[in-house]
Amino acid sequence: MNYAQIGWFYQDDFTFLRRYNHAIYWWDILSFENFGRFFSRNLYWYLGNEFFSPNALFFYFFNFSCVVATSFLAFFLFRREHDAFIGTAAGMVYFTMPATVMSYIWISNSQHLLGHFFVLLFVCLYQRLSRAQDSVRNVIALCTVFLLGLSSNIFMSMALSLVAWDLITDPVQRKKRISYAVLAISGLLSVFFFVKLSKAAAGSYSTKISWDVLLENIRFYWQSSWNGLLWLIAVAAGALVSIRRKQYFNAWLFLASVAFFMPFAFFVQQRYLQYGSLCYLFFFLGIFALLADWLKHRAPRVLAASVCLIVFIGFLASLGKPVRYFLEHPWGAEQRQQVSFLKQFNRAHPQAMHYCFWPAGQKKAADDGAQAPAPLEWWLVGFGDAFAYFVDASKTYALERPGVQCDARFEFEDGVLRHIP
Repeated sequence: MNYAQIGWFYQDDFTFLRRYNHAIYWWDILSFENFGRFFSRNLYWYLGNEFFSPNALFFYFFNFSCVVATSFLAFFLFRREHDAFIGTAAGMVYFTMPATVMSYIWISNSQHLLGHFFVLLFVCLYQRLSRAQDSVRNVIALCTVFLLGLSSNIFMSMALSLVAWDLITDPVQRKKRISYAVLAISGLLSVFFFVKLSKAAAGSYSTKISWDVLLENIRFYWQSSWNGLLWLIAVAAGALVSIRRKQYFNAWLFLASVAFFMPFAFFVQQRYLQYGSLCYLFFFLGIFALLADWLKHRAPRVLAASVCLIVFIGFLASLGKPVRYFLEHPWGAEQRQQVSFLKQFNRAHPQAMHYCFWPAGQKKAADDGAQAPAPLEWWLVGFGDAFAYFVDASKTYALERPGVQCDARFEFEDGVLRHIP
């Protein structure tokens, strides 16, 4: 919550704020230029503009409420499968994971936080409704949650692995219609999303199905190839032990760890710790559930100590790097200072209509008009959207290049914006 006081808008945030300031653009529902994230982009940013005015603090509060809500869903799920004590620990595992902290520190990561929420909501509802009598209302409820999750983040499709696993392992469930209906309808939605997204998977979201890319991603998300191999061995062992004990839901937790890794397994460039949140969550919950089951009747005091230790280690891991680092280096703080500086300059020079920017130390574009790649500083202000939204939308903001009109020139140097006389 302290971070919400010092963080600000950053990079993509500015583009979303400006684009969805006055309209939702309903036709984007079938457009996949935004990677099918209609709920977590169009609706989130339009309503954020409407209700938050736009104050970054309120956006952070909303995202934090998503973290808390997802933690409670983990609690309810494990309380149902085990008991309230185990459920509390399960919720705290999600709440204290470093990947959860990483998902919170940038407002645009609401796409992941909303996705986490809908995945856990779907799992909780499915565990409850699929055991009830067949009902069209239950099918609609599950498919609606699935669609909301799918339009928040594509990794929602991996939640269908639970439905498929349930049909494979539960003879009673195979005689009911609800799982087949949910699997069919949601499966078709997933195929539609993936086909559409495959045409947009270029640039920073480009994919390449190869062993080299897979190994590189395993090394990134598990810190080394050996840790990745240990993870896969633990997944196989945990699933087999759970199956042997007829704990099929717990076996799925291990398998889900792999399932939720797959959407990011072949990204060539996009690698961020928060992408692995659900992969880490289900893996550690699978281990945790096995440990809890084994100790529950044999050594309850050891179980209590083990639970506290697991949560404490997770909390220390978050404090050790993500929390402390981002409190010292809040995302958006530099951009807020740049916007403040430009507001002051704008008031002092109302006649200047065309602002040009260039980062210090960068070579300018050649005289023949050749385009230089956009520097990082320009990305971080949303390609000038930060200034158009927060300073003055009637003026133009562009990189300094041949043919671009400049009434005032500025440069970025170590995150500070300076006027060039």
